[in-house]
Amino acid sequence: MIVTLRKIAKTAFALIFAIAFALVLLALYSIYLEPRWVEVKRHDVLFENYPADSPPLKILLMADFHCGPYMPVERLRRFIDIANEQSADAALLDGDFVSYSEKNADACALELSRLKTTLGSFAALGNHDYWEDADYVADALRKNGIDVVVNGNRRLADGVWLASIDDEWTGHPNPDKAFRGIPRGSVRISLTHSPKIFPALRDRDCLALSGHTHAGQIDIPGIPRNQLPGLLNSRYLSGWYFDGNSRLYVNRGLGMVNPPMRFRARPEISVFTISRGTPDVSRMKANEPFDPDAPIRKFSFRLMRFITR
Repeated sequence: MIVTLRKIAKTAFALIFAIAFALVLLALYSIYLEPRWVEVKRHDVLFENYPADSPPLKILLMADFHCGPYMPVERLRRFIDIANEQSADAALLDGDFVSYSEKNADACALELSRLKTTLGSFAALGNHDYWEDADYVADALRKNGIDVVVNGNRRLADGVWLASIDDEWTGHPNPDKAFRGIPRGSVRISLTHSPKIFPALRDRDCLALSGHTHAGQIDIPGIPRNQLPGLLNSRYLSGWYFDGNSRLYVNRGLGMVNPPMRFRARPEISVFTISRGTPDVSRMKANEPFDPDAPIRKFSFRLMRFITR
């Protein structure tokens, strides 16, 4: 009997040690490795109305920099070096440039000014920029040659236009104003920080590009990220979606918010090569499903009510 109890105790200790060791390894990976392990994702995007005599247009998308304690300048510099290797025609910078202080925009904008493109860099603002000081952030970007477009548009190339929409959460989004004046029949690319505005773009016949979600930042297998606080009920988390005659791509972002970890949500630089052809939406989702009666969702609501009481 004593021998059996000792064996059980040894087995239990070994199991606890193995689990603790695995958790330590996962924490180290999530804190120190994955946040630095950027992925370049390349996509071919077809438009039937893309000018037949124009060469393909290569567009770079970067989002959610969160410059501050969790995005040191050295890391951002390395991401910029990788972005420059893509030889893009234009760079689209999709908000949340800073965290914790608007002053972080100065160093962030200086690094972003190193982006090498033929058509320039264009920016939209995100909720963290507004929470700090959107005017300060925008001024820092503009002083470094980055065109901050709020509810407006820019011509990128013959027959290709960018419509930039203000943040859905903290700004004053106005899609009508952003698309106003774009010639009929043009290829339309929409830049907006939060993907939540996508239903308002479903009939705009556009390619909508966004960020904001960090793809959940910590993606635990078996627990849908849109059932938890922060992204509760989110319809768009990462990757491709479609609705009406428009397509949406949600970038995973580069930086982090609390807790400063990434797991199964690597930082991302997106590269889109736009050319003439018939689009295929067969592999795109309409939205992310969520179960309103899921126990984890009910727990999330109770947790949020407790926190915000």
